[in-house]
Amino acid sequence: MRAKRLGCSHTSARIKLEDAINELNTSGEESNGLGRRLSSELNWLDNQIHLLDHRKGEAEKTLARMLEEAYRAGGRGRKGKELIDAENGVQELEQAHDEYVKRIGLLRDRVVIEIDKLMEQLLVN
Repeated sequence: MRAKRLGCSHTSARIKLEDAINELNTSGEESNGLGRRLSSELNWLDNQIHLLDHRKGEAEKTLARMLEEAYRAGGRGRKGKELIDAENGVQELEQAHDEYVKRIGLLRDRVVIEIDKLMEQLLVN
């Protein structure tokens, strides 16, 4: 499943997307810079997803420790604002991830459209 999901931090799907973009780069599209812009966007998104994944992992560990501490203290551990802030922090990171997944999906769609255009040109010529 991970190999097919563009939003997973360790997916191979983005490598395939990069390969498709590279095909656009070698097909004469470099004259208008489209392939270069698509490559740049993919690289940026890839980096952002990796960084976000690490931040989210740390935030989830912090939240889990706080919840475990509260459980072990019989509910007398950290409560209130700190716990709510930790939960909100994880939720914000999940929302940011959803935005990156949406954006990389739009990038994939754009690449497919450009490949379709290229194929149509090849069939006409």
